[in-house]
Amino acid sequence: AKWIIKRRDGAGCDWVHQVTTEQALHYRTQGELLLQPFVPGIAISISILCGPHKRLVLPPVTQQIYWQAATDTR
Repeated sequence: AKWIIKRRDGAGCDWVHQVTTEQALHYRTQGELLLQPFVPGIAISISILCGPHKRLVLPPVTQQIYWQAATDTR
């Protein structure tokens, strides 16, 4: 199985890594990281601008994500 680890307070694909189950077992105890199962499909981004009186939902857009091998994901 493949897993995704990322910072809890990250944005977009900043510091997002795809890891194996063995690697995921190590990272699941790290409080500042979020561990999620990898779900194949179309990557999209959705944004909402929120103000004191109004919300504006922007249209979804596709993302091009290219995975690179990481030497150290800590």
